[in-house]
Amino acid sequence: MPRPIDWHPLAASDPVPGDPDEVLTAAADYLEVAAAIESAAANLRAIADAAAMTSRAVDAFRDRARSVADDIERAHTRYEAVGQALQQYAARLGDAQDEADAALADARAAEARRTAALAAAGSAQAALDSARRAVERSEEDPEATADARRADADAVARASSRLGAARADADEADADLAAARRRLEGAEADRDAAAETAAAAVEDVRGSGDLEDGWWDDWGARAVAFVTDVAGTVAAVAGVAALLVGWVPVIGQALAAVLGTVALVAGLVNLVGNVVLAATGERSWAEAGLSALAVATFGVGRAVVAPARAARAAVPAAMRRGAGRIAATSV
Repeated sequence: MPRPIDWHPLAASDPVPGDPDEVLTAAADYLEVAAAIESAAANLRAIADAAAMTSRAVDAFRDRARSVADDIERAHTRYEAVGQALQQYAARLGDAQDEADAALADARAAEARRTAALAAAGSAQAALDSARRAVERSEEDPEATADARRADADAVARASSRLGAARADADEADADLAAARRRLEGAEADRDAAAETAAAAVEDVRGSGDLEDGWWDDWGARAVAFVTDVAGTVAAVAGVAALLVGWVPVIGQALAAVLGTVALVAGLVNLVGNVVLAATGERSWAEAGLSALAVATFGVGRAVVAPARAARAAVPAAMRRGAGRIAATSV
């Protein structure tokens, strides 16, 4: 439902502006990133805990995967907390707007009653003035009868009663209008308190989970990108090698199976890393799509589309990081 445009007699413009739906959309974006980070960290740990094969290189790879999972999971706290804070603010903003709208309805009704009461008071005052003049004339007229004088006095009483009732109605309408203004002030105060609470919640998570503002930009993104790229290279090499040796009977087929497993595990790590980097604005979602293709083809797809990655690398890093920085540091 659209917000009222005319706020007379309470305000010149909307005193509680804002769009709770837009705030909820922003909250959903933050919570979606938080869920992606949580899923990525879980997948990295699952890969690190897999015991399909062992070697010094694979063990080191698993340790690095666990380390990266721990690092990116710290960002989960920030995104989830900001999303929840925005959700709560959206709800309270909506309540404040509903209260302001109700206050406006009360004020308009009170204003209408006040206008009618003032009009009635004016009419009653005119009738009273006329009745008093009639009384004065009858008192000066020696021929006026007692009945006529009583009738004039009754007219004065009736007009005076009407005037008193109209003034009482106007006073009551004024009180209702003042109450509507106080109700609006309360709605504004609730909105301001909600905004302060949301801002405080966001501020509280800036340093929570051992995650400072510069962590991701200083080294976190590079660490995730390094592991992601190494995993992508391993997946591509292992995938191509598996194809080359797969035609050799027995030994080649066994070796191809091992290389295929290596390609799959490395491809999954590459996919998870690119999803996290895309979610934080460091890389495009197209890159994550290429990683998914590589997983589907056991690394061969990565080797085929490597030139596309090289072309993407020519884009200035600042352009790719902008969106992620804004999302990570704004309310």
